[in-house]
Amino acid sequence: MRTSKSENVPFLYEEARKNHLQAGFLADLACIDKLTEKDVHTLLLPPLKGVPASQLAVIRKLHARGVSLVGCENVSGLEDLFGVEDTGQFTRVQHLRGSRGFLAGQSEFCSEEKCLGSHRVRGARVLLQAEIPVLTLKKNNQAFAAFFNVPPTFVNVDRHIRLGYGRNSISPLINRAAGLLLSKLDRSPVKVSDGLLVACRSQKNHSVILVENPSENEPLLPELRIRCEPGLRLLRSASVPCTMLKKTAKEIILRLTIPAEETAVLIFQ
Repeated sequence: MRTSKSENVPFLYEEARKNHLQAGFLADLACIDKLTEKDVHTLLLPPLKGVPASQLAVIRKLHARGVSLVGCENVSGLEDLFGVEDTGQFTRVQHLRGSRGFLAGQSEFCSEEKCLGSHRVRGARVLLQAEIPVLTLKKNNQAFAAFFNVPPTFVNVDRHIRLGYGRNSISPLINRAAGLLLSKLDRSPVKVSDGLLVACRSQKNHSVILVENPSENEPLLPELRIRCEPGLRLLRSASVPCTMLKKTAKEIILRLTIPAEETAVLIFQ
């Protein structure tokens, strides 16, 4: 049996990776009260129906402090932040379309009978429209709240079931929309033009940046852009050849040369 609530966050995580954004981390909702706006810039949320009020209050507090939110299917208790309202009636989505300034002129048809949504807009901007709003966005001060009214992985999926993995989304419109949305919300100080990016702080307070080349045959030559912050000013070591393209008080740009199936490891302080 397919349950969309277990697919939404992994799907968004994978789309972030495909768009060369920094990999995130998994956190139990029961533990998010330990996070601050310095730890995270965006929360990818599961459906919130049944989530305790205490956890919703923590999400609301983080959002007020600048943390953006991405919700799917229902955002019970936080509808005002997302600018939507639950009508209580589900409508099937069949013809999806972009909007002005967001995938304008692009459209797609969905044949999945379970691709249903129940929310209408109450203050949010509609990015993807169908018989009902599909993807919406609302800005609250310095943070955004984006909402997928339908399960994003239900729009169009690969019919081949991969043991232990599930099905891939093969919807060009939804996949592209997710990538554009997450790129808009990204505030990481580290960005890469190609490859798979992971960045973290070590126990010694060094910044560790890893860029993986997923190709089995070809080398990768991505640009690595770093916003200069404490711990991200001086390159201590690099496991692959790199060329300094630019260095100012605000930004460092490096060209990396990563062999096939290898990972570049750079350490800054």
